Amino acid sequence: MLQRRCQKRPGKAKLRRVLACDDVPELCRILRPVLALIDSRVPQPLDYIRLLQQLHRFAWDAQKIKSQWAQEFYGRTVEDAPAEEAA
Repeated sequence: MLQRRCQKRPGKAKLRRVLACDDVPELCRILRPVLALIDSRVPQPLDYIRLLQQLHRFAWDAQKIKSQWAQEFYGRTVEDAPAEEAA
């Protein structure tokens, strides 16, 4: 359990850094090493299409995107419901 907690610490620190980003250029600079970490630790491939869509919406809906990333990091899946986007 302690080993598992220690393995998540670098991920948590990187997540906090990503969540602190305020604009897309800053986010893109921070994401590059984060993507390498994700790729090395997650067995399924990253959904780059979804990530690109999130980056495209980031300037207008940053809080929602950050919330999705945080929930997914902690193991909760988030579905992009069309009804939510219309609201």
